[in-house]
Amino acid sequence: MSTQYNKKGFTIIEVVLVLAIAGLIFMMVFLALPALQRSQRDTQRRDDMARFAAQIAQYQTNNRGRVPDTDANPGLWVTTSDHADLGSNVQKDPADKLTLNKDNKTGSWGAFLDSYMWAANDDFTDPGGTPYAVGDHGLFSKLSPSGDPITQSDASGKPLTEMDFIIHVYHGAICGTTEGTVEKSTSGSTRKLAFIYKLEGSGFYCGEV
Repeated sequence: MSTQYNKKGFTIIEVVLVLAIAGLIFMMVFLALPALQRSQRDTQRRDDMARFAAQIAQYQTNNRGRVPDTDANPGLWVTTSDHADLGSNVQKDPADKLTLNKDNKTGSWGAFLDSYMWAANDDFTDPGGTPYAVGDHGLFSKLSPSGDPITQSDASGKPLTEMDFIIHVYHGAICGTTEGTVEKSTSGSTRKLAFIYKLEGSGFYCGEV
């Protein structure tokens, strides 16, 4: 007596259903991956800004409380080391309010970037591949004599809606209660700094020293 087995394959409907589910999963991963990558890059940027603040604090310790560019001269600086091409890597200020400054004399932001952020082969480059620049907007009281909170758009004349790889620095300021703004420091000291960096995903990083 022989036994017969019924061999039943997948139906067309079952095959189509499996392919549809696989396609849906692939599409979800495809859509989620860029957002995840942006989030990871922004996490690195926050870490970089925290290191920037920590190194300014170290600079103050080494220089009797002074901050880089104590005179609060407005300008745009990048490192002048061999790690960065001064002419091609730095992004122009959105409204051309900050002049590119190639000076790296002692006490300048250029010297600070060279000696504190790029020293000992450290890297101070945005995850997108562009070296960070420092845009010093000068004294808060000159930008806003009334003492009202200001945004980077008030300082440059154009809203900071896209990344420019510039750390926007304000003397005599603290981070504002509204994201992306700075306010006048209650201490009134020009050695008090606040800085803003536009993130890729959304929002800003604001730090104080």
